[in-house]
Formats: sequence, C-alpha cells, structure tokens
Amino acid sequence: MHTRWQVNRMLGLLFWVGLLVLLAGLVWLAVVLFTQGVEQAGTWASVLSTGLAITGALITLATWWWRRVATRQFAGGQRPSEATNKAERTAPSNETGELAEETTSQRGLPVEQAEGSPGLQLSSVRRRALAIAGGVLVLAVVLISGVFLGREVVPSTVGQAVFGPPGPSRPGVGGIAPEQERRHGPLVLVPGRVADLDSLASDWGIQLAPGPAEADIEFGLADHALHGAQHASIAILPPGSIGTLTECAHEQNYGVTLAAANIRPGQLVCDITGENRVALLRIVDVQYDATAIPDQVTFDAAVRVQPHKS
Repeated sequence: MHTRWQVNRMLGLLFWVGLLVLLAGLVWLAVVLFTQGVEQAGTWASVLSTGLAITGALITLATWWWRRVATRQFAGGQRPSEATNKAERTAPSNETGELAEETTSQRGLPVEQAEGSPGLQLSSVRRRALAIAGGVLVLAVVLISGVFLGREVVPSTVGQAVFGPPGPSRPGVGGIAPEQERRHGPLVLVPGRVADLDSLASDWGIQLAPGPAEADIEFGLADHALHGAQHASIAILPPGSIGTLTECAHEQNYGVTLAAANIRPGQLVCDITGENRVALLRIVDVQYDATAIPDQVTFDAAVRVQPHKS
C-alpha cells in the first residue's frame, strides 16, 4: 500500500508540472506575439514557446490518463477505513479467545489482499508511468528540435534580393541557346515606389516614384497598377506561358499597364530595362488593403545577362 501512494504522488506531481509548463508556454507565446506582432510568428521565440506549451499539454494528458489506470488497478488492494481498524483493535475478546482469533484473522485479510496480485502490480505500474512520462518528454524535445532546426529562413528586409555570380543556365525555348541570369531574387514593391532592375544593389535600387532615369518598373501610388518606369516598358505573358526570359525576349506587346484588378499570384511580367536587358518578374504574393486593393506585391525577379536584340 505504501508504494501505491508513492505512485499517485509521482503522477500527481507530474500532472501539476505539466500544467505549469503549459501555462508558461502560453504566457511566453502571448508575450512574444504582443511585443513582436503576429507577423513574427515564425521567430525562434514563438517556436520554442509553442513547443513548451505542447510539451506541457502532453505531460498533463499522459499523467492524467496513467493516474486513472493506476487507480483502477489499485482498487482491489485498498485497506479498510480507519474507523474499521479502530473498531477491530478495540473489540473485546471472550473467555475462550475465539472472538480475538476471529478479529485477528479478519484484520489480516486486507493485508493478504494488499500483498496479493494488486500489490505485485505496483512496481510494474510505476515503471510504466515513468516510461510513458519519459517518452512524452523525449518526443516533445524531438518535435521541438525538428521544428526549430527545420524552420525555413525567410528574408526579413523588404526589397532585399539574392545576387552574385551569374546563375545557372536555363534551357531556351525552341532550340535557342540557354540563357544566363545576371541576377535572380525576390523583389517587393509597395505603391509609390520604383525599382531599377539593372541595379546590383541588394534592394534593387528601390526609390520613391518617379525615381531616377534608371528606374524600370513602378507600382503606381494613385492607381495601384504596375507600369514601366522612365525609359522602360513592360509586357504581360499570355496564359499558358512557361515563364522564361526567352519568352520575354520574343514578346512583342510591350508598353502596357497591369491594372490593379489583374495583379495576382502567377502573373508573368516582362520588362525591357533602361540598359536594354530582359527581365522576368513572376508575381508570387499579393497583399491587399481594407478595400481589397493591392498594396504590396512580391516578385521572383530574374534579369538576363545578354542584351536584348530589338
């Protein structure tokens, strides 16, 4: 019987530890989201706090369930009440001592039951409880580590691009020689900004419209449309296009505007830059304001090395 209460205490302690861990994780997550904003939900602090809350929840549920199992298994080995024990200890004996012997045998019965099958299961249940608690902790640590280590790194600077040596060659269309990229990376525009696609600056030379003479594409402040800026012009590849720089080089319908209503992910925008290069801007994300008008466009931008042959 002594072991039974030890197991119950251990499971009860783990249960409350799990609740405290769960509460700490939720409080930490709330503080992170309040101070950094919901858009920063992918940071390491929010990931770890979420994992902490999940760990607490798993520990709480596991110990609660195993405590119920242990309680059912120990039900057959409970000792008599204190009142019954006291009555048996103070019961008078007759002259022959038969009542005393009967009381002794009755008092011994629960002891035999306590030392029987349920009692033999105590150490087994305790081992299982420890094993499940340890397993839950190990599983939670593995899950949290996997989420943290495998979390995708997202560029945090608006307009930042990845560039360097010319990228790998892409196959041309219709047997044309492969094209080499001068640079390739993400480009983010908001209304009233222009970008220089010939620039090698990390932010694509983004400036306020109308910008310098080198500006190549503009996200209009008044109409929220995409235009060619300064001496550059844009074209829209038709549906069914693969989306290559060669297709942009062959496109004839330059000098158009992409209206706000038509700005959506998947659109392929071509640009002949101020330095006569071919650029392909694939729209990958569009953010909208309260009136459903685009107010931020993210492109996957590529600029070809070879000059455009007009």
